[in-house]
Amino acid sequence: MAQKVLHLITELYPGGAERIVLDLCSAMDRDEFMPLVAALDGRGEYADLLRERGIEVIDLGAYSRCDLGVIWRLRKILREWSIDIVHAHLIHSSVVGRLAARPLAIPVVSTSHIVDRRGVWWHFLLDRLTARWCAAEICVSKAVKNFLIEKTGLEEKLFNVIYNGLDFSRFDKVKPKAEARKELGLPGDEMLVGVLGRFDAQKGIDIFIRAASVLAKSGECENLHFVVAGYGEKEGELKNLARVAGLGESLTFVGYRQAQDFFPALDIAVCPSRWEGFGLVVLEAMYCGLPVIASEIDSLPEIINNGEDGILVAPENPQALADCIAGLAKDGGLRAKFSSKARDRAKDFSLEKMVNGYRSVYQSLLVGENITA
Repeated sequence: MAQKVLHLITELYPGGAERIVLDLCSAMDRDEFMPLVAALDGRGEYADLLRERGIEVIDLGAYSRCDLGVIWRLRKILREWSIDIVHAHLIHSSVVGRLAARPLAIPVVSTSHIVDRRGVWWHFLLDRLTARWCAAEICVSKAVKNFLIEKTGLEEKLFNVIYNGLDFSRFDKVKPKAEARKELGLPGDEMLVGVLGRFDAQKGIDIFIRAASVLAKSGECENLHFVVAGYGEKEGELKNLARVAGLGESLTFVGYRQAQDFFPALDIAVCPSRWEGFGLVVLEAMYCGLPVIASEIDSLPEIINNGEDGILVAPENPQALADCIAGLAKDGGLRAKFSSKARDRAKDFSLEKMVNGYRSVYQSLLVGENITA
């Protein structure tokens, strides 16, 4: 009989951790581990995508982070569904999952997806205080592991690394460049440089816009057109920044787009993040054969081999980013080199590897083995 694994996550709006939950649940052998998903806030696009794939989704109705009643509601779910393993994603869900599962003696796996530099110290305190009720702490990169060791003071042996994996099948039917550009309403005869991400401080899209402004004012690369895809609370602020920077028609916002619909339209992809736990968007761009320029922070050097299959640039530096974009735009040979190697590098981070990693964790827990590093 299949073991039931409840994936617990904070919310189901589009994001990297949410994508990993979707792909992991979809790819796991359901005859061995049957996935269910519960979200503190179960609204959002990914709830629909999960249900379309035949995966049960439970909305726990915790629309406020202060809703402590969610612990008891989750405990009731764990009993009713006879859950064998709780797999929690992100800190809020991890703490709730540990507290709910503890009296029922259900093992909890916690996956940490981010390097959180927002100064929320209590996240790390709660992680430390509830770590004793966590059977396995998984980090999606070495950067996340090192960050958590530093912030929580927990022993290194408690943390294991399983890299996120990319579902390559999403890119099997990408459109040709000309068609992709037409659908997005983008110019067909210019070199397109773009960024995809949430409109928040972490993703550094303001840095990209400032770099675009530097290039537009310098006139150094007249054939460049800049593209921003994404969504978030800072949309108005970013559009105003572009307007004040005088970018006019040289920069286009195309709204929220899936990676497989956006990246095929581009010539160069940029990831100007201020911090990253993994950086799935970098893999997506590389798998599409794009040369990528990314901030030299946290996990991104674990994905990009600087100068071999992409470029790493100093973070928080629009001028340095502008210089990298200009240099890559002018050097067709370098773009071709990165393009040929980027896709192969992305293949190192397969969905199969990630699924096998978590399968081993689940199997070890069910037979009572110690899985500390």
